[in-house]
Amino acid sequence: VSSSTPGLARMSKALQWYLTQNVVNPVTTKSLSSCFLLGFGDWIQQRLIEKNDSHDFMRTCRQATWGLVIPGPVLHFAYGALARKIPGSGTAAVMKKLVVDQIFVAPLIVLSFMVGVGAMEGKSSQQLSTKVKEDYIPTMKLNYTLWPAAQVINFWLVPQPLQVLYVSGVSLVWSIILSSKNARYNKAMEEAAAASSTTMSESGSVEE
Repeated sequence: VSSSTPGLARMSKALQWYLTQNVVNPVTTKSLSSCFLLGFGDWIQQRLIEKNDSHDFMRTCRQATWGLVIPGPVLHFAYGALARKIPGSGTAAVMKKLVVDQIFVAPLIVLSFMVGVGAMEGKSSQQLSTKVKEDYIPTMKLNYTLWPAAQVINFWLVPQPLQVLYVSGVSLVWSIILSSKNARYNKAMEEAAAASSTTMSESGSVEE
C-alpha cells in the first residue's frame, strides 16, 4: 500500500491542478484536453484497430487540431449557456438540455468535423460537398446510438465545469468511430477514382 501512496498523491495533485486550470483558464484547458483525447483516439484507431504498418501522423494531427479548435471551445460556451438558460439537474432540465444538444449542437459538431478535417486533408469544396451529402446522415445516425445516453449522464451527474472533459472522454470512443468512418470513406473514394482512371485508360486503348 505504501508503494502506491506516492502514485496516488501525484494523481491527486494532477487532478487538483487540472481542476484549478479549469477555473483559471477554462477555454485553454478544455481545448487542450479535447486536442489530446481526439488525437489519442486516432492513434488507438490506427495502431490497435487498423493495425497499420506505419502510422499516419498527419492524420492524427488533423484530428487533434480539430479537437483543439472546435469541440473544446465550442462546447465550453454551449454548456455554459445551457447551464444558465436551463438550470438544475432534474429530469425535466436534463431532457431539455439533451434535446437542445442533440438537435442543435451535435449536428453542427459533426458537420464541422467533416468539413474541417476534410479541408485539412486538401479536399476541394466540391469534394467536401459530396462527402457531406453522402456521409452526414449515416454519421448522425451513429451519433444518436451513442450520445443521447452519454449526455443524459453528463447533464444529470457531471458538474458543469467538468462536462467538456467528460464529453472529451466519451469522444475518445467517438473519435475512433469518426476516424474509422473518415478513413473508410477516403479509401472508397480513392478506389473509385482509381477504377475510373483504369476504365478511362482501357476505353482510350480500345479507341486507338
